[in-house]
Amino acid sequence: MKPGQKFPPSEVVADWLDRSAGLSLEIFLHVVPELQPAFQEPSDLDSLLQSSQRWKWLILDLAPTFVERLLTRAELNFAMLEIFLLVVPWIYSPTKRWTALETASSLRHVGVRTPLSHSVISCLAFPTSHITNFRFQGGSPNVLTDLITSCPLLKICQLSIPGCDEEDFRVREPVELRHLADLEICFETDTGLPEFFDALTLPSLRVLDMEHSEDVDEDSENPALFPALMSLHARSRFKLEVMLLERMPELHTENLIDLLRANPIIEMFNVDHCRTSISELTKTFLATTHTPVVAPNLVKLGIDEEEEFLSREDFDNVVDMVISRWKPYPPDADFVVQSRNANWGFGDVGSTFKWPVRKLQEGVFLRVGFSVKDDDSTLQRLRAVESEGMPLLFDSFVAEEADE
Repeated sequence: MKPGQKFPPSEVVADWLDRSAGLSLEIFLHVVPELQPAFQEPSDLDSLLQSSQRWKWLILDLAPTFVERLLTRAELNFAMLEIFLLVVPWIYSPTKRWTALETASSLRHVGVRTPLSHSVISCLAFPTSHITNFRFQGGSPNVLTDLITSCPLLKICQLSIPGCDEEDFRVREPVELRHLADLEICFETDTGLPEFFDALTLPSLRVLDMEHSEDVDEDSENPALFPALMSLHARSRFKLEVMLLERMPELHTENLIDLLRANPIIEMFNVDHCRTSISELTKTFLATTHTPVVAPNLVKLGIDEEEEFLSREDFDNVVDMVISRWKPYPPDADFVVQSRNANWGFGDVGSTFKWPVRKLQEGVFLRVGFSVKDDDSTLQRLRAVESEGMPLLFDSFVAEEADE
């Protein structure tokens, strides 16, 4: 509700509910802060609560004290509820478990956003046997891990994981979530939480979107994170199609390349401020006739890095790589290469095998940390392939120097 608006009279709500008795309901309750005091008593919504057995969606963006009184009412029946989303605007310590959701036997999608408050998530009680979509921001790593590993049908999982000392994370045997295809994680700590991956086996994983929060110390290191991912891959044998990495401090390039080689069907790859060696990554992606191409199915590529890790020379090499992925080989099927021999000079060595490589047909995003003029020769080469149909988004920026 907005200032000036009032909740409809209970008799109006009751009459509308009677006339729409055959319809399921999508309920969104939001009260702006200045009106929160007027909505402290659930009795304001009694006429609506009596129809809880028809609710299909329930979205709450309210004061947590009101949410607690609402979700502890014994008469609520959420038998049809499929989607539950909760926004808790400030840290709150519940006084009891929120048990009303225990009746939500059809629940498919659960989302909770809290200010990294562990206790709110701990007090929620809901069936997990049919959950397919799980989105949580906040909550202790142990509670979050226990929740997702209790969802056998989980397909999409988005988590924001706060800090946890290694010794505080409970060691457990890996749980297989055979349907989980999309995993998006934001670590709220400098080093991530490698132990989280040790608790899972994900044979159907196709999308991995991983980042650290903007508050992460850029000089920190997470040397165990990618080895933990490689161990997860060894257990699961998944084949990633999308890998998106953002603000991964001191990402060890060799570990990243190992993961790329282990997932040859990747179609989309993005590396954003990961402080990794763009030079080595460029060599890995370059399409040549000398060796099988890494990620031959790649159709979309994003690189965003500061000058310290993507230099002017690297820019030239990145453009070479992009061009090699746009038009990998000459169109003549019988083209030959020449090799240099100290005694015989140049000579044809016969037809060269063309390693299969898909074109970057969905485009390239490239952002560099130095100024590039429009008439720059390297940029012009990039614009040339754009004119041939390759989608391109290019940007250059100069990092601001700290005040002396």
